[in-house]
Amino acid sequence: MSGTFISPWMRNRTILFRVLTLEALVRIKLTAFRDKDRVHLRDLIDVGLVDATWLESVPAELRERLRGLLENPE
Repeated sequence: MSGTFISPWMRNRTILFRVLTLEALVRIKLTAFRDKDRVHLRDLIDVGLVDATWLESVPAELRERLRGLLENPE
């Protein structure tokens, strides 16, 4: 960690946080499906993290939403 500054008050602390899996994040975004969620999903599609192969793993009730974004990314 050469060159990395660590504040003195943080040196002996453990920071715990949870990280969502990409699958969980995609499900959450497809479930909420607000404008900002669709933007986030389009970003994931644009960078190649989500593609048509995801259609098989998405619950049936969310599949059409994802299919629509994949077919019409705009």
